[in-house]
Amino acid sequence: MAAHRHQISIVSAIACIIFATVACNLLQKPLENPETSIPVCTPPACKPGEEYYCPGECPGGCGTTCKSSGSEYNGCAFTVFVPDALSTDGMSWDVWFAPATGEAGWVTIHAVKMPGADLESTFEQAAYRYGVQNPLDSSVVRAVTVMDYVDQPLQGLEADFTIGNDHLRLLIVLRPETLLGDLAPEMVIYEIAAQAPADIWATWESIFDVIFQSFEPLDCGGV
Repeated sequence: MAAHRHQISIVSAIACIIFATVACNLLQKPLENPETSIPVCTPPACKPGEEYYCPGECPGGCGTTCKSSGSEYNGCAFTVFVPDALSTDGMSWDVWFAPATGEAGWVTIHAVKMPGADLESTFEQAAYRYGVQNPLDSSVVRAVTVMDYVDQPLQGLEADFTIGNDHLRLLIVLRPETLLGDLAPEMVIYEIAAQAPADIWATWESIFDVIFQSFEPLDCGGV
């Protein structure tokens, strides 16, 4: 009988130890922070002219998408994304964009056939027309690559200049074997220029950049 009671005492002691250990662990376990359970998502990379958009609630960024804040312009010889802040004038391969607010500043895109044209001479001549001195200064001019509508890389030259009280950005791109208003493929020069008073250039630069970054040359055949 004594042995039986001794066994019960041992079992009871073990049970107490187990109960105490579990209770201690429960007391030591920190309370869950509900904020740590919210997932965190990385929004997609938006294209030029797009902005982040959340249709309702987007906890941790999840559900955030890109939304256009403008529209695509197809000028036959090129496509370009035009921010809502700019108005459009012109047609086909000679188009003008200006601040819809009426503020000083503009962006223009012009395409012309020029068989045998070379990039440096074309850039130099275009810059001279805007009153730029020494336009091929290597510290200013930068080589760029523009992709056309069939993902063909095109070489270009781009630079920013100060002309009096104005800031000018000029980009020249050449595309060989291109249709422009007829059925005879030849070298085409694309000229994109943006100009605004230097004291407000910073206000419009990011908007003008959308035009430069989204520019995509096309074939424009026909008679």
